[in-house]
Amino acid sequence: MKIIKRSLPPIAENCYVVCDEATKQCFVIDPGGSAELILADIESADCQLVGILLTHGHADHTMGAAALREATRAPIFVHEADMPLLEDASLHRFFKPEPLEADKLLKDRDELVLGETILKVIHTPGHTPGSCCFLAEGQLFTGDTLFLRDVGRTDLWQGSYETLVESIRSKLFGLPEETVVCPGHEGSSSIGVEKAENRHVID
Repeated sequence: MKIIKRSLPPIAENCYVVCDEATKQCFVIDPGGSAELILADIESADCQLVGILLTHGHADHTMGAAALREATRAPIFVHEADMPLLEDASLHRFFKPEPLEADKLLKDRDELVLGETILKVIHTPGHTPGSCCFLAEGQLFTGDTLFLRDVGRTDLWQGSYETLVESIRSKLFGLPEETVVCPGHEGSSSIGVEKAENRHVID
């Protein structure tokens, strides 16, 4: 599995192109900005886009999704609980995105097949009701659920700090400590680092 990370404007959101090297298929996780830049990364990896995965429905993680789908016909995946964020611009505080229709709805423990690679869906509500993480080959794509020594904000639509902390403790901290955390903003971490140093979730 090959991963291409790109920090996208307007607020440095991390987008990931996840490639299965055996079949040259790829997923894009959180296309929050320029579809052109993401398409260039896909071309450089010599891969075919087969799915657009949204960790949650906030506009800074979804704004490039419609253009990517139009260019490639790849379906958009999101957890069913975040559909209101895709459909109703009034639920967003900082951006007023165009309505976005998802093609496939995710549920906890779904397995997404990418060639010879399997991505497991982990529903981690708190930042939003439908926030999800995606786990593949020791890499955990956490969106805005878990950052380097920090957690996502919970003062936006239907956010809950208590729910977010419980999601991290009960669903992520049982993973191996060497699991790499690939967050939606800023730098990477590991489950071991977060268990030891993240003040929000340390007992």
